[in-house]
Amino acid sequence: MLRWMVHGLRGHSWPRILISIAAVAYIFVIAARFLVPWTE
Repeated sequence: MLRWMVHGLRGHSWPRILISIAAVAYIFVIAARFLVPWTE
């Protein structure tokens, strides 16, 4: 993931960077849902 962001910064492709950040945030939310039981 970090390599993708660094590669995006080197290529100056902002859309790809935004997509990467969105993907990481989405995965973080999914992981949080699995780790933390929302339904009590």
